Amino acid sequence: MRILLVNPPAENEITTQVSKFVKGESSMQPPLGLLYIAAYMRSKGYEDVFILDCQGQGIDYGNLPKKIIAFDPDIVGMTAMTFTMMDVSIVADIVKKLFPSVPVVIGGPHVDIYPNETMALKNVDYIIRGEGEIPFFDLVRALETPGDEYKKISNLVWIDREGKINKNPVRDVLNNYDEIPFPARDMLPVDNYFSIITSSNPVTSLMTAKGCPYNCIFCYHLHHRVSYRSVSSVVDEMEECKELRIREVFFTDDTFYLNSKRAIEICDEIVKRKLKLPWGARARVNNVSEEMLTAFKKAGCKRLHIGVESGSQKILDRLNKKITVGQIEKAFSLCRKHKIKTLAYCIIGSPDETLKEVDETINLIGRIKPDYVQYSRMTPMPDTILYREGLKRKILSHDYWLEFAKDPTKPVSPQFWTENFSKEELVDLADYATQRFYLRPSYVLKSLFEVKNPKEFLRKANVGLNMVKGNISKKAFRLKMP
Repeated sequence: MRILLVNPPAENEITTQVSKFVKGESSMQPPLGLLYIAAYMRSKGYEDVFILDCQGQGIDYGNLPKKIIAFDPDIVGMTAMTFTMMDVSIVADIVKKLFPSVPVVIGGPHVDIYPNETMALKNVDYIIRGEGEIPFFDLVRALETPGDEYKKISNLVWIDREGKINKNPVRDVLNNYDEIPFPARDMLPVDNYFSIITSSNPVTSLMTAKGCPYNCIFCYHLHHRVSYRSVSSVVDEMEECKELRIREVFFTDDTFYLNSKRAIEICDEIVKRKLKLPWGARARVNNVSEEMLTAFKKAGCKRLHIGVESGSQKILDRLNKKITVGQIEKAFSLCRKHKIKTLAYCIIGSPDETLKEVDETINLIGRIKPDYVQYSRMTPMPDTILYREGLKRKILSHDYWLEFAKDPTKPVSPQFWTENFSKEELVDLADYATQRFYLRPSYVLKSLFEVKNPKEFLRKANVGLNMVKGNISKKAFRLKMP
């Protein structure tokens, strides 16, 4: 069976949560989920597996059909997040126009939240909820033989002859992710993947664990129980990345060092093998320690991406972050001490937030001195505590994500949390805070000195020009921002 996995173009991606200055010049990461699926299928003897990463390979809707025709697939799979669902739907339509009898299979967070709505779309044949590698293999194998074996596959959603949607039970998450082969990175041109904030390119993402035990009100997590890969497996994959000429990896775990003992063991193994491969990871400030950062630095850690969210303790508590402003300041101080760069994630417009708390966030960023900062506008996402609260309090006009799930062909404009600010003010404040940080003369000069090649210079220049073109917000001054 010929298996085609597609990461759609991002021509209709919903991106209003982040400042308009954050565009495609900033980064391009490989579609890790599809690479896992491809690797698992290949390990089971399926050699005719092909991935189209439209974003990473520069494939638009003009030339996508001929790519699909050239491969002549027997089955097509895609991963869907809510903000990519319009493009997923367009690709499904293209596939069905070209090959009406070819099954289209959708997985990903969107279908976990909206299985019925996604299954009801006219060009979707099957849905896989939860972890997809094993169920997708089971489905492909079942479709190769006559009968209804697919009806017994865990995680599968399907429609019977009477038009009824059937949702099979979801299997427990794997306890041992070493059973799943490393992502099939060799199936895509690794040189196409980069990040503007890394020390070296090309880059890739790498998963060492799944799940997050925390319960921030703005986050959606399918699994709160954390499952880990073995230390040797993680470092083996890093070695494979280096053999593919990848020059930096980013650990995509919600919190890489939630288990500090294991994180240090990974660092020790990297040092033991004398593996010289820079890496970065996501972090929480309440886990940062002197011992950990010492081990991280020795093992090649270059940067940590840290969820700051707010400079106000009141807002941090409201978001259920389970951290303090003091912990934020200490963590960033330790990172500077160990010369580990930092990216601070901040949110403008959280519940109960006023201009006073926005000011506290901007001032905190000035004190902790991250190397990079990203200001988002608070946008309640599907099936989060915040979204349900917004509907209950009528801060959100209606359940528009549900409506979008029913018909993702219609563009949607995500609603911000407009409790104390209008949508325009939130856009304005986030842009103002972003420009204030990045357009400092000292920061511009520092960035120019760090440029290593012409391609990196052009990417940074494009981002900088986007900021300069947007005048520093007048509304922010009317709101009396400092």
